[in-house]
Amino acid sequence: RLRRDTAAVALGGALVDRLAAEIMDRRLPAPLLIVRDATKLFLSPEVYYRFCRYGGALRVLREIDLAAVTVNPFDPGGTSFEPRPFLEYMTGALAPCPVFDLVLQETGSQ
Repeated sequence: RLRRDTAAVALGGALVDRLAAEIMDRRLPAPLLIVRDATKLFLSPEVYYRFCRYGGALRVLREIDLAAVTVNPFDPGGTSFEPRPFLEYMTGALAPCPVFDLVLQETGSQ
């Protein structure tokens, strides 16, 4: 039900690739999309960047206060990273948030 003058849309559920694509396919000015928090964002990088180039913007109502992040260097699809270097890289990238590898039973040092 988007119209040309729709400035913003508050979503009650998740924002997924299909919904973002449908919004872009309407060829209307992109409204600001608002979700409850970042756990409701399920956009692939390709769709997210396309949506941004289209002029779209995303906002959350509540920020997430992360206590820590766990990492898994193994992907069921077959891609993997060396566990310790991956842990150290993610520790640096996500600092100051603590990062743990539960299989190694280690935390990254920063």
